[in-house]
Amino acid sequence: MRSFIIALQFLTIIRIKKNIPFTERDSSRATVYFPFVGLLIGGLLALLAYFGSHLFLHSTTVIFVIIAEIIITGGLHLDGFMDTCDGILARRGPEKALEIMKDSRVGAMGILGLVVLLLLKISLLLEASYPVILVLLVLMPLCGRWTMVYLIYFHPSARKSGLGSLFKKHIKKVGFFIATAYTLIALVVLWFFSVKLLMAIPLTGISIVLIGRKINEILGGHTGDTYGMMSELTEVLFLFWCILLLKI
Repeated sequence: MRSFIIALQFLTIIRIKKNIPFTERDSSRATVYFPFVGLLIGGLLALLAYFGSHLFLHSTTVIFVIIAEIIITGGLHLDGFMDTCDGILARRGPEKALEIMKDSRVGAMGILGLVVLLLLKISLLLEASYPVILVLLVLMPLCGRWTMVYLIYFHPSARKSGLGSLFKKHIKKVGFFIATAYTLIALVVLWFFSVKLLMAIPLTGISIVLIGRKINEILGGHTGDTYGMMSELTEVLFLFWCILLLKI
């Protein structure tokens, strides 16, 4: 329960216990709950979309959902996305990129990347009709938080200290496989809408692996910022493959 609370309070603005003390080992154990927290976030978004569909236009509901996701997560992953865009797109080497990413100020590339990301997420959700959109909203954050677990387990930390290294030090193989197992079980629900949608699972996975490796090559590892970036990219990639498969 302690590890779950740590995961919930780290990934969302929800606070169950104030100033909960935790060690590096506690942080690593909390990673197994990351996808589950994503599932809870997705459930809240789906509920909002369901009730919103009875009151507003589809486009208005989608925008409310995106705003709600930003509020629930405190914009944590979007902040990491912008910082990573600033660092990587500067093309000035890994050390300089990490220095730029550490800067709290947001540059032009970060803002541009954020605009593109949000436009893609909104446009893809607008392509989804009811009730498929409700399922996609539930599973989208689940996939995004699983990606964080994958990166923490398989890739080194680019920095010796920081959030990335904090979760990395004591993560175990069993934790990764448990998180992966229940993520895959949840994703099987796609089969009820279309067998084709199951192909979105390996397609999204391959995309994640390729992009994750590329960032690892550029920075010499991953950081808390890149975990956030990859979580956001995973959500968009998952939506993209699901919508594409539904169209063909």
